Amino acid sequence: MTGICIARFDDYVTILSDGAAYDDEGVMQELHCKTRCLPHARMIYAVRGSAGSGEMVDYVLGARAVSFDQVIASAEVNMGEVAVRLFQAGLEINCGLFLGGYSDERAAWETYHVFIRGENPFALVEGSGTVTTCPWFFADPWPSEDELLSAGLLQDGKISLSADDDGLSSFMEAVRRTPYQLHLSDESPVGYGVGGFILRTDITSDGTSHRLLRRWPDMIGEKIDPFKEDATAA
Repeated sequence: MTGICIARFDDYVTILSDGAAYDDEGVMQELHCKTRCLPHARMIYAVRGSAGSGEMVDYVLGARAVSFDQVIASAEVNMGEVAVRLFQAGLEINCGLFLGGYSDERAAWETYHVFIRGENPFALVEGSGTVTTCPWFFADPWPSEDELLSAGLLQDGKISLSADDDGLSSFMEAVRRTPYQLHLSDESPVGYGVGGFILRTDITSDGTSHRLLRRWPDMIGEKIDPFKEDATAA
């Protein structure tokens, strides 16, 4: 799993992601980019999920992308195929897909989210495969209220966020400091799974771009500790 945020504006879409991949105990195993740019299809996407999810989505959905509208129209079927392929490979079916791009049909920038989750492709949880339009700002996991308050991102019970790099980084810091269940099984530990770095990916009418906003001092072979910075600074 990981932390991903997607934001939609009048003339562009932004995805924020971390870079950590970890094992069943929450020990970080590697760092990698979780966001994909498809400028020919006028879209970007990111995958949050168990081991192998990103590669399966790349193979089934990314490699077949012709246009953003085509990808959205076929996302439910393609994610069903991803579930089958994960199951056949003996991998956990637990995958969330965030998509943003420009719709030629509707002449607008749009963002969507679709997930698949379950023990097998024929017993997926309710809502799996359903393509959902995102609000202008959406994240999974969502930070706790305490962390949002601590970061100064809540006003009168509503999210108050600057869309610049500092504001978006502050939100991802709140995501990082919120513990969650690391895997699908009931036995999965609760811990911290957002680490490595914050990568910002944008798509505009001019194309796509990546930008690294922040590095965290997480080490491969160790559990992610979002409070490590504070301890080191002290």
